[in-house]
Amino acid sequence: MSSVPPPDVTYTLSLPSSIIDRGLLSALQLEAIVYACQQHEVILPSRQRAGFLVGDGAGVGKGRTVAGIILENYLRGRKKALWFSVSNDLRCDAERDLRDIDASCIPVHALSKIKYGDTSASEGVLFATYSALIGESQAGGQHRTRIKQIRDWCGENF
Repeated sequence: MSSVPPPDVTYTLSLPSSIIDRGLLSALQLEAIVYACQQHEVILPSRQRAGFLVGDGAGVGKGRTVAGIILENYLRGRKKALWFSVSNDLRCDAERDLRDIDASCIPVHALSKIKYGDTSASEGVLFATYSALIGESQAGGQHRTRIKQIRDWCGENF
């Protein structure tokens, strides 16, 4: 990847200057946030919003970067985000990362604590594990699977 030049930056951050001035995000994290959010402005031919992969190694601060991306999108009116991780225990880390960049106003909903079929949480972060994506209710009903529940929570314009 180092042999490929990065795209020109055309995106202007909406993050409060106090986050930058107080050093709550590093220059490397801010760079990833800018590139990710610039990519989120791209609407694909399928009418879906383009994504961005944060592939940083251990200890770089991926959680804080993701929190910054979520906050930036939240400030742009995109009030829902999905945060997948390997363990439900890492939800506390996600909440901490949001709090550490002054984004504790964004609620984090643990999918594991929500009943199948409940899509009442109107905005915020839906935190789930990768294994939850294959979860299935034995009771049946409209939301038999977690993936259907997640998609319904996101809504058409996600």
